[in-house]
Amino acid sequence: MNTLDMQPIDFDQWGFRGFMLLVDGQPIYEVPGVVFSEISYWEFAEEQAALKRDADQLDYHQLIGVCDCGFAGCGATWVRVVKEAGNVLFSEFSGLQKHEEPRTLTFTAENYNEVMARMDVLAESYRVLDAAARSAQS
Repeated sequence: MNTLDMQPIDFDQWGFRGFMLLVDGQPIYEVPGVVFSEISYWEFAEEQAALKRDADQLDYHQLIGVCDCGFAGCGATWVRVVKEAGNVLFSEFSGLQKHEEPRTLTFTAENYNEVMARMDVLAESYRVLDAAARSAQS
């Protein structure tokens, strides 16, 4: 069983606010197949809104990383997420591939849901910070 976590990314680190997923305490880019591992908060929020509309989905693809500009259209890593028997499995990492054997990561549903909930809260606070910064500039 793996452990999922996240590390907040501040604006100064990558030029955007967001998150980096961690697996067993290491950045997810250590997993074969993962090239981009930082997620901008706005891409995460858009992804989560779509997933919440289809909350009963047990098998879907989720964005786990974007290129350094913060937008998935430039480059991204996706993962197949399968929910079964109280667990969440990550497999079939996509995007630019590293030439290594792909693997499957397994998390408890409780662990996965807790990390996504923390990211939801932080994404909203980042949205508020960015809106305030834009307002102060005008």
